Amino acid sequence: MNIIILGMKHSGKSSLARDIAAHYGMDLLETDYLVEKFYAKQKNEFLSCREIVEREGIDYFRKLETEVLREVTEEVIQHTVLDTGGGTPLSEENQELLKMLGTIVFLDLDEEENLRRIIKEGIPPFFKYPTDPQRSFAELIQERRPVYRFLADITLEVKNNTPEEVLGMFVTKYEEI
Repeated sequence: MNIIILGMKHSGKSSLARDIAAHYGMDLLETDYLVEKFYAKQKNEFLSCREIVEREGIDYFRKLETEVLREVTEEVIQHTVLDTGGGTPLSEENQELLKMLGTIVFLDLDEEENLRRIIKEGIPPFFKYPTDPQRSFAELIQERRPVYRFLADITLEVKNNTPEEVLGMFVTKYEEI
């Protein structure tokens, strides 16, 4: 069985994915890394996800995410934790691909903490209102949270929990299903 982690940027998805993979001895795939690799193969140049969005635009980036998900599902991955980007589940095609892959976990970090973590690195290019990060984040979470909740088999609501506590929350809920 595979485990797919969903949530906003900087919600702790990567940390949880690594911890789950280590706990259960599973493989780990990160869609952002796969997108960067896919882009580098196409363009003969390595760029980070942020740089891809800045250079090519968000629509192009979303198309790359879908291509990567198609490849992952075609490879028939097993016993793998998939760490997704925050916007990965927004398209209907991606939602269908994610549902085919395994158990979906929504890591729902406290909004204030999530925004603080995001803007610590600077305003991301996908924020609609660069001079009003709170408004940008509020609109994003309003758009994305219902999608995450709809897809999730497990929802973990976290605030100031340690990574160990979040893993414990996950293990408890995962072993119940």
